[in-house]
Amino acid sequence: MVREASTPRKWLKRAKSNLAIARQPRTDEISWEDLCFEVQQAAEKALKAVVLAKGIKFRLESRSRRGLILYPPVTLQLLRDVA
Repeated sequence: MVREASTPRKWLKRAKSNLAIARQPRTDEISWEDLCFEVQQAAEKALKAVVLAKGIKFRLESRSRRGLILYPPVTLQLLRDVA
């Protein structure tokens, strides 16, 4: 079992790791879907870092459901504030 990152800095480090994997040259043995998955993981982990840094409450649900649930629901304004 992988231990969850607990601080924004740790989540960003994990996001950068996923992005580094996704940036590897694609070969015939590596599918586009797997590269896209790594990019999606990087985005999700970076968002978790922002949410933690902003002090927004959230819970994680299984990937087959909804993913990151924010309380209260936030709009894209959160992302605009970070940019």
